[in-house]
Amino acid sequence: MLIAGVVPFLTFFLLIARDKIYLSLRSGAGKQMDFDRMIVRANAMIRSYVAGNLVIGALLSAITTIVFWQIGLAPAILLGTVRGTLNLIPFLGIVIAFVIPLMAGFFNFTA
Repeated sequence: MLIAGVVPFLTFFLLIARDKIYLSLRSGAGKQMDFDRMIVRANAMIRSYVAGNLVIGALLSAITTIVFWQIGLAPAILLGTVRGTLNLIPFLGIVIAFVIPLMAGFFNFTA
């Protein structure tokens, strides 16, 4: 739970101080490295990471929807989409993505 409060706080201040951080890191690196090239490569890695996570989330949504539909779980499309979307949230999302369909299945098949 601590991470859920700290990450948005840090992200906000990192975005505000982005230019100052960039200039201080660039001046600190000096001529030892090509800092602009490193930023471009880091940007490409982050974009690839996000794109990969989106593909995994979409595949998880589709597979989960098909499995829930096959076993007869009533809101299969909704639960599959929610599970794939929640899986994109680090740490806490995986737990929530597991608990919600588990509870839906429990209440669907015990009644």
